[in-house]
Amino acid sequence: LEKDNEGYTFRWMKSEVSRVFLNVKEIDCKREHLKIDYLNIRPNTRDEKPLSLTVFVENIEVGVFECKNGRNQISICIPDGLNYDGLVEIKLSVSALWRPSDYTDSPDDRKLGVAIYSVVIY
Repeated sequence: LEKDNEGYTFRWMKSEVSRVFLNVKEIDCKREHLKIDYLNIRPNTRDEKPLSLTVFVENIEVGVFECKNGRNQISICIPDGLNYDGLVEIKLSVSALWRPSDYTDSPDDRKLGVAIYSVVIY
């Protein structure tokens, strides 16, 4: 985990696919939305397409979203008929990885996607 300048924690996607498991109780079944709070700081260039994030709930694709620069949120309607009693798998797939050292003076040569602050069902 890392912290931003305001003290909020996040985790970088370090591969093109990351998985989050949410423990959802049967009583929570009426919750119909998924919210992803993320940060995209990859500099925009004219030669590259913007980063996009494909979101899956229990292996069902629920959307593809262009990742705006800065801290943002995505809110998604969850498909009907999914079993929400127990662990629910949320899969996030970013369109490309990038290295801060390729865009700035930073010595950071990690391959990164977007930073994830939170993933919640509400």
